[in-house]
Amino acid sequence: MAIVISRLLYPWPWKKSSASKPVAWILFCFRVLALTLLFLLLFNPGIRQLKIESQKPILTILKDNSQSMRYLNDSARLQRVDSLWEIGRRTLSGHYDIKSYTFAQDIKQGKHWDFSGKGTDLGYALQQINQSINEPIAATLLITDGNYNQGENPVFVSQNLPFPIYAIGVGDSLARSEVYLHQIYHNPVAYLNERTPVEVDLRSGGVNIDTVIELSIQKNNRVLSTKKLTFKKGHKRQKVNLYFTPKNTGLQQYKIKLGQQNYRTLYMSVKKQRQKVLLLYHAVHPDIGVIRKALENSNRFEPVLKQASQFNGNLTDYNMVLLHQVPSGNFSEDRWFAEVVEKKIPYWLILGPQSDFSTFNQGQNALDITGFNGDFEEASARYNKAFSWFRVEPLLQRNIAFLPPLNVAFGDYRLNRGVELFMQNLHGVETERPAWIFTDQPYRFSVLAGTGLWKWSLYLYRQTASHQSLEDLVYKTVKFLSLNEPRKRLIMNHENFYNASQPIDIEATWYNENYEPDNSLPGHIEITDSANNRFRYTFIPKEKRFEARPGVLPPGTYQFEAVIESEKRTYSDTGSFVVGQNNIERSSMTLNSQLLKNMTGAQRYFDHNDIETLTALLLNEKQAPQIRKTEIRITDLIEQNILLWIIVLLMVSEWIIRKFKGRI
Repeated sequence: MAIVISRLLYPWPWKKSSASKPVAWILFCFRVLALTLLFLLLFNPGIRQLKIESQKPILTILKDNSQSMRYLNDSARLQRVDSLWEIGRRTLSGHYDIKSYTFAQDIKQGKHWDFSGKGTDLGYALQQINQSINEPIAATLLITDGNYNQGENPVFVSQNLPFPIYAIGVGDSLARSEVYLHQIYHNPVAYLNERTPVEVDLRSGGVNIDTVIELSIQKNNRVLSTKKLTFKKGHKRQKVNLYFTPKNTGLQQYKIKLGQQNYRTLYMSVKKQRQKVLLLYHAVHPDIGVIRKALENSNRFEPVLKQASQFNGNLTDYNMVLLHQVPSGNFSEDRWFAEVVEKKIPYWLILGPQSDFSTFNQGQNALDITGFNGDFEEASARYNKAFSWFRVEPLLQRNIAFLPPLNVAFGDYRLNRGVELFMQNLHGVETERPAWIFTDQPYRFSVLAGTGLWKWSLYLYRQTASHQSLEDLVYKTVKFLSLNEPRKRLIMNHENFYNASQPIDIEATWYNENYEPDNSLPGHIEITDSANNRFRYTFIPKEKRFEARPGVLPPGTYQFEAVIESEKRTYSDTGSFVVGQNNIERSSMTLNSQLLKNMTGAQRYFDHNDIETLTALLLNEKQAPQIRKTEIRITDLIEQNILLWIIVLLMVSEWIIRKFKGRI
């Protein structure tokens, strides 16, 4: 079309002399090309663009920035490791996109080492790497001494990661030759005038001869208990149990001494007596075993197990009652449910396939489950972040979504009063159905809508090699219910004891006149140390609660007063806590190469002198191909501005040539 129009408008190339024809043909082509481009812009077709980009595989580097790295290594070795790795990093940078991090209690981006971390959570660092980087990771390299003292077992964490782990072990594997205190294990709670055990873990690199040592427990330089023992020649580890009898209530400080210079400080909250908890069950169930073990390990509660139909005691002799699948429709069992309700005895009720839901609905008015026809279904738990009556361990919060489902009744759920700790997820869909509720009006009780705590216990142990997070939840549940006292408007949530390296984190919950958590008012907390120095921190609102973070405080005993100010009155609460003297980073005195080998496999673990070998292996790693990204983009031709300039250039050029040559 452009040629036809150009031929009709400009017929001169066919009429000119042979001398002017070449220039005329050139001008004719200029006009044809300009009109062609102009027609294309008018029709505006789409242009398909294909962009292929190659991206280097990601290699993440985790460098241990905790104090134990400095304790186990001299500065010359650390500088050498840093220098050798910097050479290796530059070599690998042509093949990998390297992302460097340092870790201790938390994780930070960057590669600067100052060894200031006062705790080591290796599992958390690996989890954060996996969650924060949205692109596939080819491999992760650890530069560490292999010692951790916080969080989950990194061996279990590493088994669930989608990328391989390499490790450079930094430190001496040659242990100290003398006997030293490695760890102290004890219950945080003891009881007045009751024989209390303390387990002491002794370590040595292997003494050359049988060595007689003396261990003692002291308070205010007074010996409470002492024990002499022989550490055998060549032995590297020995556990010893010491016993003493507390004579004072409250938070008490004790010292475990080995010789004159080697000692550890421990703290115990000494109480007058244990609280008795009655566990009434319809039939034997593994959930009962989990709850019983948690209460026994707490050292605060004394669990008493009874089959409900065979119990003939007095419920008022117990601080709290657990009802497992009671009421069951059997009068000899259901009468205990009626009695705890009538006498306002705090209870924890767990529903299951043997529960009588009609009696349950009639006996309490916090939760109604209607439309139940005998069917049960599996429901996963979802944590309610607005729950503020006690704190759920962060480790458990992180794992809630992965816990095995509870076996709950199929029906319609209606929460009339109380607060949900967990909600139900059905087949991956979030619902408003409560899974576990708490209420404290007019007295305290809790309802767990299904069985399956024993599955949670097994799962958490496989993931973390510990039952502690679930036992802590059971303990806090029973502790909250057993108090059964009128709720204060201001409730503090804090630990009694903190390690010297542990940041202080204190939470407060204030309830308005409707007993709803409310963080709209101003407030502060004032902390006083043993020298009567006062430090004030403003409360920061957080998820319907208040939070104050004084950070790491020097060892000592601290008192505090929290204040929330409303227009009508001022609400306050007081408490105390202790910051211990023990430095947990000094508890490990050797390189833990075995743990690193368990995480990586023997083929991916390297000594700090073998960095060149590791670098060569990573360069030849076949599992780390380059990532190719393909991007397809369709754009309108009219968006190509250069075409307009070409049209203008062609037309202007033709006009200038014609003027310069005369009419051609």
